[in-house]
Amino acid sequence: MLESLQTEVRPWRTRANGLSLLRLALAPALAVALLGSRPFVAALLVALAIATDLADGAVARRRGETSALGGLLDHAADATFVTAGLAALVARGEVPWPLPGLVVLAFVQYVIDSRADRGARLRASVLGRWNG
Repeated sequence: MLESLQTEVRPWRTRANGLSLLRLALAPALAVALLGSRPFVAALLVALAIATDLADGAVARRRGETSALGGLLDHAADATFVTAGLAALVARGEVPWPLPGLVVLAFVQYVIDSRADRGARLRASVLGRWNG
């Protein structure tokens, strides 16, 4: 029983998913940095988020760890990071209040559209990559 549970959990625990989870964990720190008027810290966090976003897919492909979960986690981390930053900027009065919600809606629409067309994996595109 324990062995089958470990086998089910292990595919989720990959280096690429770890990079996506790191980006997810950076989202609250970005919001705090922006709310605390720490632009240098916020810029470093954005640079780290970009680096992890560029690396997670490459790591997954190189190590043979690509999965539908990994793709979803990658995009969810992107959407969460951007939404947290935008929410902080809304609180500072620097961006319009609907923007974070629109990012979330765009992500949800993308997931629904991708799953309807292709099954388990999310659709990739050059435009989507640049948007991320």
